[in-house]
Amino acid sequence: MSEEKYVLLEMKKLFNLLNRPHHDCLHESKGDLTTVQFLLLMYLLDNEGKEVFQRDIEVTFNVRRSTVTNLIKAIEKKGYITRQSVDTDARLKQIILTDKANEVRKKMFADMHIVETRMKKGIDEEKMQVFFQVIEMMNKNMEGR
Repeated sequence: MSEEKYVLLEMKKLFNLLNRPHHDCLHESKGDLTTVQFLLLMYLLDNEGKEVFQRDIEVTFNVRRSTVTNLIKAIEKKGYITRQSVDTDARLKQIILTDKANEVRKKMFADMHIVETRMKKGIDEEKMQVFFQVIEMMNKNMEGR
């Protein structure tokens, strides 16, 4: 008889594994960043050269404005980003990477690649495609409430 598995619990277990110091391959490159701040900075580094605003982060990460505001403030306080007003609309603040962010870029991407490789070990491309399709469907289901 098979034991029923719950998606939410399995996702939480995986997230916990990623955050444990002895399993955390990103520990060194994260430096003074939390995991969420690290992932946000990775997103910003990956989108360097594009105009990125708070709303873009809210949509990409599917999080509330207040959450993104706090994340941006924390990363800015740590010196990884600055915010600059846009000429066309003073209410909009474009997020700009600092030299400090660019200094950690190479290590962050290398460590992220190690984690991705470790997580995908033994999983063929077809199964990964199914995984991403399922995750996308779950996201849509949750957005639709």
